Formats: sequence, C-alpha cells, structure tokens
Amino acid sequence: MRTRDSQRSKVYAAEQLFRERIDKEKQPELYAFAEDKLELEELQKLVNHLVSLAWFKRRWSRVGEIEVRAGGQGRTHACGVRVFGGGVVKLPAWSRTKLVTLHEVAHVCAFSLEAHGRRFCRTFIELVEHEAGYEAGKLLKKCMDEKRARWRKRYKRPDLKGKMPPFVKEAAKPQEK
Repeated sequence: MRTRDSQRSKVYAAEQLFRERIDKEKQPELYAFAEDKLELEELQKLVNHLVSLAWFKRRWSRVGEIEVRAGGQGRTHACGVRVFGGGVVKLPAWSRTKLVTLHEVAHVCAFSLEAHGRRFCRTFIELVEHEAGYEAGKLLKKCMDEKRARWRKRYKRPDLKGKMPPFVKEAAKPQEK
C-alpha cells in the first residue's frame, strides 16, 4: 500500500510560482537555471559534479552515483528513484532543465515514504541554493510558504511528564519577605 503524498500538488504549485516570479530581464542567470533546456550529457555532468562535492557527500553519504537517462518511450513524467548505492533520474524532453533535474535528484537523496514531504522539500531547497545561489533558495522558500508546502523541521515539544523545568520551579516558590 502506498502512502498518500499530500504535498505533491503544493510542491508543484510552488515550483511553478518560482518560475513565474523570476524576472527574465533582471535575473537572466536564474531564468536560464529554471527554463533553459539542456542536453542529457550536460545534465549528467551537473549531477556528477554535484555528487562529487564534499558537502554533498557529508549530507547524503549513502547516495553514490546518479545516472541521468532519457525518459523513454511514452514517458510524460520526470522521475528520480533511489537504487542500491545510487540513483536514476529519468527526464523526458520537456523536463531537461537544471531546476527539474535538481527536483529529481532531491527524490534520490531524500528517500522517504512520503515522496514530497518535509525532508524532500528541505533537500530540494538546499540543492537549489547550492546551484543557483542564496537568493534563489530564498525565493523558493517563499514560494513554498505561499503554497503552504511544509519544508521546515517539525517542532517537537519536550516531554515533561510532570517534571517542571528549573526556572518554573523557582518562580513557583513562595517568596520570603
């Protein structure tokens, strides 16, 4: 049984909003990052370079080589899958941009039951920040917030179970005059 991917449409909507917010005249490099179609060989070089970097290896040590392939006959969706020791990214012709490639690489790196969950979103943002710059990552975070895609770490309340923190104990003591 598959787990429901409740954030899928939110993440895709945030990605589309990200593309719409890029000003072609003022941000030509970012526009090229999001919209320019590249050959598979160029995208494979990008992924190989990314995987070879020290920060990538520290964060995703279990991810080895990632192979970039053509989408195949009749494939309409891009896809990133983790396989033993690495991953495969399948890209049909429409999806061969750096942005979509990083989206699929994030699937390989942030392997989890919920395909577009918090871990995936944080990984995707981090990859975009590294490849396109801090401003691009900031814009993507803003777009995810606007579309209500959850990407921040979940806050866990401390389990007190009847225990009071020291500062509360001191405040609760009766003060002597």
